[in-house]
This record gives sequence, structure tokens and C-alpha cells, in this order.
Amino acid sequence: QTIWKPIAQNLRKILTTRELKKYYQDTFYPVNNLLLIGLGSKLRAKDIPELASCEGIVYTIRDLDTDWTRGVINIPKEILKKGKLTTKSSVEEVKENQIVKKWFKKELLKCKKDLSSLEVKLAKANESLTTRFCTGLTSPLYKLSKQYLSD
Repeated sequence: QTIWKPIAQNLRKILTTRELKKYYQDTFYPVNNLLLIGLGSKLRAKDIPELASCEGIVYTIRDLDTDWTRGVINIPKEILKKGKLTTKSSVEEVKENQIVKKWFKKELLKCKKDLSSLEVKLAKANESLTTRFCTGLTSPLYKLSKQYLSD
């Protein structure tokens, strides 16, 4: 029972933009570090923060229906407030809200730029195996970004 209590306490919790960025780091840095260590890379997640931030935003958009329904709110407090939304708003209201749509678009455009920067960093690191694996992670992010931007 105590294992589930902290998780339940976080349901429907709204984070600020800064807190959400930290949440993405806390979520994706450990996994990305394990990947990099396993590849024998000299890079670590902190060296390529673009990967975690883009994973966070793209997966936020991709998983919005499921996450919102489960009580996982990955849209910043400032955006929800500006859009006059609350944790009790339906996922349909969230998805149709112009403020949220604008925020998604802005974040996805930033991701596209960040993923380009990431490619440059990987090329400079001169680690072909790391580059191939990271490209395997970023290709779907590019694809999903493009898909969501065209919607």
C-alpha cells in the first residue's frame, strides 16, 4: 500500500514549466545514461539534454489521451491557467483549446530545432555507435513532431 501512495498523491498534480522540464530530466536522464554507458559512450544525458526534453514533449502529446485520463498532467500550470483549463477539464477540452494547441506547436518547433542541435553534438562526439543508437531514438521523434505539426 505504501508503494502506491506517492504515485496516487501525484495524480492530477499540475507542474510549472520549470518543474515539468525537471520532470522530463528525472524521467529520461537515467534511461538515456544507461543507454550511453552500455554503448561505451563518453557522453552522458546532461551532455545531450535535447534528447530528454524532446522525448518529454513528444511523448506528452502522443500520450495525452491516456495520461490525462489516468491523472498524469504534462501540460504546464501556466498554459492550463491561460487556457482556462483545470484538472477537471475533459481531455477533449484540453486538445481543442487554442492556447494548448499553440503551446504544443511552439514546443514541437523547438524540438525540431533541438534535434538538429543534437545531431551536430553527436557528429562532434565522433562516436558512430552512439550516433546510430541516438538516431534510432530521434527518428521517431522527428516523425511524430512532423505528424503533430501537420494536424
